Amino acid sequence: MIATHLIRQAGVKRREAATGAVTLIQRFGSAANLNIHLHGLVLDGVYHIRAEGAPVFHAAPALTSEKLQALFGKIITRVLRLLTREGHLVEEEGVTYVADAHGIVDADNVLAPLQAASCTWRIALAPRR
Repeated sequence: MIATHLIRQAGVKRREAATGAVTLIQRFGSAANLNIHLHGLVLDGVYHIRAEGAPVFHAAPALTSEKLQALFGKIITRVLRLLTREGHLVEEEGVTYVADAHGIVDADNVLAPLQAASCTWRIALAPRR
């Protein structure tokens, strides 16, 4: 989705363009707490690939706050839809939550309930779980 957006913004045809990104999954926060999140580096443009020569970089215009929010909204919607379709999330009456892990996660994996609770900002253990 980001690549398509950059290609459109740079004004280059999709079949003649390439861009790049690197994503790192970080599992812990700075306090060594369970905090699964992504770090991503994305080119701020595209390479126009021509048959006769070397690729030429075309910078995409800077995103406004509104365009960035709209792009993130589309990405979040598609990711949630995919996770729901794959059975990892359940959506009922407008509320989305992590699906029961029975059959998906190894029963010997004691971290699975903790990870699921962390992703949904819930307490996993003790009387207030």
